[in-house]
Amino acid sequence: MPNIKSAKKRVLINKKKNAINRSDRSKMNNAIKAFNKAIDTANMEEAERLLPLTMSIIDKSVTAGIIHKNAAANKKSAISKRLSDIKSGKVTVVVKKDNKTIATEKALAAKQAREAARAEFRA
Repeated sequence: MPNIKSAKKRVLINKKKNAINRSDRSKMNNAIKAFNKAIDTANMEEAERLLPLTMSIIDKSVTAGIIHKNAAANKKSAISKRLSDIKSGKVTVVVKKDNKTIATEKALAAKQAREAARAEFRA
């Protein structure tokens, strides 16, 4: 801990600014993740709705000095390119499934197979 009063004050101010910057960076990253999740789940309407919102949040991060303007340009370019490639058909979306969904589908298929076997046995 510093001994000089102005240095103590500077430490406290830096702590506050760090917390604010961290929350703003988190908002930006969460917006990008939400956009990518919409694309991964093949929800194009949601992705088109989130694109301008995500770009706006990225621009606000630049204004706040959280990321450099060129880094923001790269992020905005990447997300818009991803959406346009999918819309134009250059890239196809493979819907990702988590383990819980896969297990549920297997259980449902097994149940239907058992019911079909019972119906066949009765007939």
